[in-house]
Amino acid sequence: MLLQRRVDSGKWAIHGGVLELGETVEETVKRELNEEIGINPIKLKFYKVFSGEDMHTVYPNGDEVYYINVIFLCDEYEGELKQDNFVYSLQLQV
Repeated sequence: MLLQRRVDSGKWAIHGGVLELGETVEETVKRELNEEIGINPIKLKFYKVFSGEDMHTVYPNGDEVYYINVIFLCDEYEGELKQDNFVYSLQLQV
Protein backbone atom coordinates (compact mmCIF):
# COMPACT_ATOMS: atom_id res chain seq x y z
CA MET A 1 0.00 0.00 0.00
CA LEU A 2 1.36 3.38 -0.95
CA LEU A 3 0.46 6.28 1.33
CA GLN A 4 1.25 9.98 1.62
CA ARG A 5 1.38 12.31 4.61
CA ARG A 6 -1.10 15.11 3.97
CA VAL A 7 0.32 18.64 4.18
CA ASP A 8 -2.94 20.11 5.52
CA SER A 9 -3.54 17.67 8.39
CA GLY A 10 -0.31 15.69 8.79
CA LYS A 11 -2.34 12.46 8.57
CA TRP A 12 -1.44 9.47 6.40
CA ALA A 13 -3.75 9.08 3.40
CA ILE A 14 -4.05 7.46 0.02
CA HIS A 15 -2.83 9.40 -3.01
CA GLY A 16 -5.60 11.21 -4.80
CA GLY A 17 -6.93 14.34 -6.34
CA VAL A 18 -9.89 15.87 -8.07
CA LEU A 19 -11.30 15.29 -11.53
CA GLU A 20 -10.63 17.94 -14.13
CA LEU A 21 -13.46 18.98 -16.44
CA GLY A 22 -14.38 16.15 -18.82
CA GLU A 23 -11.96 13.69 -17.24
CA THR A 24 -12.91 10.10 -16.35
CA VAL A 25 -12.07 8.62 -12.96
CA GLU A 26 -9.47 6.36 -14.61
CA GLU A 27 -7.86 9.33 -16.39
CA THR A 28 -7.71 11.19 -13.08
CA VAL A 29 -6.02 8.24 -11.35
CA LYS A 30 -3.37 8.04 -14.07
CA ARG A 31 -2.74 11.81 -14.08
CA GLU A 32 -2.59 12.11 -10.29
CA LEU A 33 -0.25 9.13 -9.88
CA ASN A 34 2.09 10.67 -12.43
CA GLU A 35 1.91 14.16 -10.90
CA GLU A 36 2.23 13.06 -7.27
CA ILE A 37 4.58 10.08 -7.33
CA GLY A 38 6.03 9.88 -10.85
CA ILE A 39 4.54 6.59 -12.03
CA ASN A 40 2.40 5.70 -15.03
CA PRO A 41 0.02 2.83 -14.26
CA ILE A 42 -0.15 0.14 -16.93
CA LYS A 43 -3.11 -1.75 -15.52
CA LEU A 44 -5.73 -0.47 -13.06
CA LYS A 45 -8.25 -2.73 -11.33
CA PHE A 46 -11.32 -1.19 -9.69
CA TYR A 47 -11.50 -2.09 -5.98
CA LYS A 48 -14.17 -0.14 -4.09
CA VAL A 49 -15.95 3.19 -3.52
CA PHE A 50 -15.84 4.76 -0.05
CA SER A 51 -18.42 7.43 0.79
CA GLY A 52 -20.87 8.50 3.48
CA GLU A 53 -20.58 9.78 7.04
CA ASP A 54 -17.10 8.28 7.57
CA MET A 55 -15.80 10.52 4.79
CA HIS A 56 -16.93 13.79 6.44
CA THR A 57 -14.22 16.41 6.95
CA VAL A 58 -14.27 19.91 8.44
CA TYR A 59 -11.41 22.15 7.32
CA PRO A 60 -9.81 24.74 9.64
CA ASN A 61 -11.70 27.53 7.83
CA GLY A 62 -15.03 25.83 8.66
CA ASP A 63 -15.74 24.39 5.22
CA GLU A 64 -17.35 20.95 5.41
CA VAL A 65 -17.06 18.28 2.73
CA TYR A 66 -17.86 14.64 2.18
CA TYR A 67 -15.17 12.87 0.19
CA ILE A 68 -15.90 10.12 -2.29
CA ASN A 69 -12.89 7.82 -2.69
CA VAL A 70 -12.84 5.57 -5.75
CA ILE A 71 -10.08 3.06 -5.10
CA PHE A 72 -8.11 1.20 -7.75
CA LEU A 73 -5.39 -1.41 -7.36
CA CYS A 74 -2.26 -1.11 -9.47
CA ASP A 75 0.62 -3.57 -9.46
CA GLU A 76 1.96 -2.82 -12.93
CA TYR A 77 3.45 0.59 -13.62
CA GLU A 78 6.29 2.37 -15.37
CA GLY A 79 8.55 5.00 -13.86
CA GLU A 80 10.37 5.55 -10.60
CA LEU A 81 8.59 6.45 -7.36
CA LYS A 82 9.49 10.01 -6.42
CA GLN A 83 9.47 11.74 -3.07
CA ASP A 84 9.64 15.46 -2.32
CA ASN A 85 9.30 17.83 0.62
CA PHE A 86 5.51 17.92 0.36
CA VAL A 87 4.50 14.34 -0.48
CA TYR A 88 6.02 11.50 1.52
CA SER A 89 5.49 7.96 0.33
CA LEU A 90 5.57 4.88 2.51
CA GLN A 91 5.44 1.45 0.95
CA LEU A 92 3.87 -1.19 3.19
CA GLN A 93 3.45 -4.90 2.58
CA VAL A 94 -0.13 -6.04 3.20
